[in-house]
Amino acid sequence: MADEAAYAYIAQRWFAGERLYVDLFIGRPQAILWLYGLVIELVGAHLWAIRAAAAVAASISTLFVFLIALEFFSSREQPLLASWLYAILAGAPHIEGYTANAETFMTPWCLAAIWLALLARPSVSRLSLSAIFGSGVALGVALLLKVSAFPLALVWLVLANDLRKARGWTYASLYAGACVSGVIVAGLPAIILGAAQVGWERYVYAVFWYRTLTDSLWATPLASQLASFLLSLGETLPVTAVPTAMGWLAWPHWKQHRSVTLLMAWLVGSFLGMSMGSQWFLHYYIQILPPLCVLAAAAWPILPQLFNSQSRKIILVVFACALYLTFELSLVWQQVPLLAPYALQDDPVDVAGDQVVELLRSRGTPHHRILVAYEAPQIVLRTGMRNATPYLSWRDVKAVPGAFDQTLAVISESRTDFVVVVNLKRLSREQNERLVTALNARYRAIGRFGEISVYERMERHLEGARQSRNGDRG
Repeated sequence: MADEAAYAYIAQRWFAGERLYVDLFIGRPQAILWLYGLVIELVGAHLWAIRAAAAVAASISTLFVFLIALEFFSSREQPLLASWLYAILAGAPHIEGYTANAETFMTPWCLAAIWLALLARPSVSRLSLSAIFGSGVALGVALLLKVSAFPLALVWLVLANDLRKARGWTYASLYAGACVSGVIVAGLPAIILGAAQVGWERYVYAVFWYRTLTDSLWATPLASQLASFLLSLGETLPVTAVPTAMGWLAWPHWKQHRSVTLLMAWLVGSFLGMSMGSQWFLHYYIQILPPLCVLAAAAWPILPQLFNSQSRKIILVVFACALYLTFELSLVWQQVPLLAPYALQDDPVDVAGDQVVELLRSRGTPHHRILVAYEAPQIVLRTGMRNATPYLSWRDVKAVPGAFDQTLAVISESRTDFVVVVNLKRLSREQNERLVTALNARYRAIGRFGEISVYERMERHLEGARQSRNGDRG
């Protein structure tokens, strides 16, 4: 997938000495790149290794779902049901759960933070500042992996309010102070390092202002957001239907539970975190699965009654399970997600990627430069060539000040050996015309694969033709 390829490429180059946010642009903190870089340094740049690391993260998340459910329920069956549901659903292809996206690595840290926070609830015999501080540290790490963890602060607000009611403002203030201190301790090293390496202004723009101003809920028209949400809701229904249906069944029996406000804060915080992006990508649903699975486990005591009665409510659960079995399990077995490079993808780069990479490898080496207009990090990574600009995404080219002009200059001045053209429709007509004009003046098409065109610098093409003619004469 594009995200995995971009993280792997940037991590490799960053660890090799190139400057993050200058030579390599990414609109997020460094944590996901540290993680990718560590895996690549230890094992190599293999897809299976990165996805195996993601599988370990998902397994840890399953453990924390169990531990959190233990804090909500008195029986052992319900935590087991919650963790079992999560283990099955979290890797589902329809939410891209098999991939090594940032959400997969963020989730165990979010769950660890919530679990530690629950240990310091007013119902606990004493206020454990160490647990609250650890909760803040875990939340800080989650924020470094992806800022969509931020709305989960609702959980801490609910817990602090409960603590205020039970023990007064002093304890609530100590709670808040310990939690915030933990977040600062986790985040400060990355902030200091980033600002020291590239400057405060550039670092803050990349990790905060870039997404806030160009790739967020606030920068996207409401109609576009709504359309994206409804489409994603339909695509993920086979996964979310089961826990949602079970939660709906449990709600009338559980809405008076002492922890219901806390669980609702968790659900709402997860939903708000999903909504922070400019679109509702399928892998965002990984974030809301843990609270959904815990809510679903609340239905355990009433399931025998429903099966033994004539209640029509059970029809919804049966229908949800049928949806999952029909559309999900068959896909899981067919794809073998951990090993399949681009399972369930219909993007042009994924469909024709192998042919493009084969052509580029036959005509160039890792010493050559490549430029993608405007998005194909999988091809850049697999060829081993260096991207001629810092940008791997059309969003970056469109939104970062000066990025399009920099991309155009690289082509106009023949500073890249190859150009792979895909997703031209993403930018304005005037910008695309300028790029195509520069491309036709300096480069020659050497291959077309569906929506992807591959160009080679004219001088290289002519030189290759001369060498071919000389070989024929010899």
